[in-house]
Amino acid sequence: MRILRWQPRKLLKFTCGFVTLCVMLLVIYTLNKVWEENRCSVEESNTLLDDVCQRYRVHSVDGNLCKDLCETRAIRYVKCTNYRRGKKVFIMECNGRCQAGETVKVVMKTKHRTKEEYDHLVLPLNDDGSLTKDGLEMAKIMMINKAYGDMHFTVSSSQNIFSELWSMDYDQYVKTATYKNADHVALLSIWSLLQQDEYLFMKVYQNLPYVPLLYGTCGEFYFMEYAPPGDILSPGFFTKSPWSQRADAALKLIDVAQSLDTDFYQPVHFCDIKVDNFGLGSDLRVKVLDSDSLFFDEKMSMNLKGPCTKHDDCDFFDCRGWCKINNKTCDGRRTNNNLQNICEDIFIDRPPNFFQGLLHDAPPTIAGELATVLQNCAYPNKNMAEVVRTPTSRETMERLYQLLQTKTDSWKFS
Repeated sequence: MRILRWQPRKLLKFTCGFVTLCVMLLVIYTLNKVWEENRCSVEESNTLLDDVCQRYRVHSVDGNLCKDLCETRAIRYVKCTNYRRGKKVFIMECNGRCQAGETVKVVMKTKHRTKEEYDHLVLPLNDDGSLTKDGLEMAKIMMINKAYGDMHFTVSSSQNIFSELWSMDYDQYVKTATYKNADHVALLSIWSLLQQDEYLFMKVYQNLPYVPLLYGTCGEFYFMEYAPPGDILSPGFFTKSPWSQRADAALKLIDVAQSLDTDFYQPVHFCDIKVDNFGLGSDLRVKVLDSDSLFFDEKMSMNLKGPCTKHDDCDFFDCRGWCKINNKTCDGRRTNNNLQNICEDIFIDRPPNFFQGLLHDAPPTIAGELATVLQNCAYPNKNMAEVVRTPTSRETMERLYQLLQTKTDSWKFS
């Protein structure tokens, strides 16, 4: 009888192959499970849309686009996207109401909150369901405090806080409504929107070029500009976009990072940086698509506090913290910065993910220096194999910006 004997090299090869197969199967199983948990369906989407329209018909919610969604059907459902962290996202087609005279795709969103998470608006009412004078004053104070506390947003004495935070003129709406409790309906709709950080951020900072346009609302749903990553920002094995377009998008991403650092009353931290969370508008401007992941410095500090035994215990997604090992407490400061994350997760190649970085295949005239600068940007302490806990320097940012602004005739053929 012949006894099979494995040569050491063959045994090692077999073992490596078997382990790789097991890892691949585990990854596929995990991804499939996550997909199952987050997937959406046409049936569920229709149920959600029917529900908000039914509430609109019985005058319990309103907004400037409710009629277009629920009556004239100028806004129609196209598809849903995967649900994540309670957020419901639909791609809709808007016929002439979002952009005058044009049929455009828009994104319709809301973020579901549990009863425990939701800050309810309970106000004194008259017998007919309208607000008492005290109720109106309470709502005004609550919304002023909410807008200032979360976004440092203030209104002048001549402005109406309700109109500023909603999609309609509050006074005109109440004046022309055919039902007595229109003031209460309006305030409940506004308050449901203010519970969503993304809506409030976009509403307050609509003047910024990287904030998607808000077209309107219906109840707790808001309608915003459709700005997919497109071929330029989407990672992949092969990207056909010319270098000039990719370099221009990179410059705009650096501009976003600079703006978040300097253009607000406090620095703003973006804690979920990936290409999926940026898009390109029809004007090719870069847009931030997930402002739920934006945190002002004071709130960021709270997210980075707590007990710890190692630095990883203090991290909040892409925002890396620092553990004071002797005291076993997080010190509440972020150790990296937005540009470091952008360089590491978007600009450079990511072999583990099999994705090309946005700035791959640079023109020969700058390729060598650009590669060095990008490494300094992504790994300021030459710590490629570690979790980065160092901010990218301003000097590196300025040199990177200069290189990307360089124009040569050879770029035409890139």
